[in-house]
Amino acid sequence: MLQKLSALQEKVRVRIKEILHERKVLHGRRTMEAMQYMVENPKAHLWRPSLTLLVFEALSRGTHDCQEERSAAALNVACGVEFLHTATLVVDDVFDKSHLRRGRPSCHTQFGNDVAQLAAVQLQNLSVLCFAQSMDLVLAQCTSIEAMVSGEELDITKNEGSTFDLYQKNNLKSQMIVLAAEAGAIIAGADGKNRRIAREYATALGFAYQCQADLYDATGDAALLGQPTGQD
Repeated sequence: MLQKLSALQEKVRVRIKEILHERKVLHGRRTMEAMQYMVENPKAHLWRPSLTLLVFEALSRGTHDCQEERSAAALNVACGVEFLHTATLVVDDVFDKSHLRRGRPSCHTQFGNDVAQLAAVQLQNLSVLCFAQSMDLVLAQCTSIEAMVSGEELDITKNEGSTFDLYQKNNLKSQMIVLAAEAGAIIAGADGKNRRIAREYATALGFAYQCQADLYDATGDAALLGQPTGQD
């Protein structure tokens, strides 16, 4: 399984570089450098886009119509998941004033707040382009972004008298993982039942991941984690 995951991660890395190269002439030099700095970080685990591809493969097994084209479309969607995830990391680091991400200076520390925000906007735009293969994909993406914004707002306002619900916050902030799985199901042409199963699986996975992230944030070593602790 680890070998399989490693192969999927490499496919995503290669395709991300191709997409950025294809769009390079349309972006400012510094903005593109910031985008590449973030998404091409060798310490990026790329397990969210890999989840997209795993769900796609599982739910499209046994179907042969235009499989090569569908696989290419799934890879683009997986890259869109990583672009969107990376955009949220850039914004999150600006909010938290975090100066470290994945073992090196965060985007706004390296390039300044203005360029970092432009990079986040362009990464989200690239994600939209990758998802613009069907309205179902776009709607799933919009739903995920709405939930993540709500989760971040809970983080921002938790000490300002708002009701702070850890379960609710972690479910909202894990919607990127739900999107990764559901996108794989959509591009595979899954029916409503299998899309629901993919969402439910990813919801449980995402909640577990967020709980682990909270534990690391509370008790972890920033040097080992490659990012500051005590943020959440």
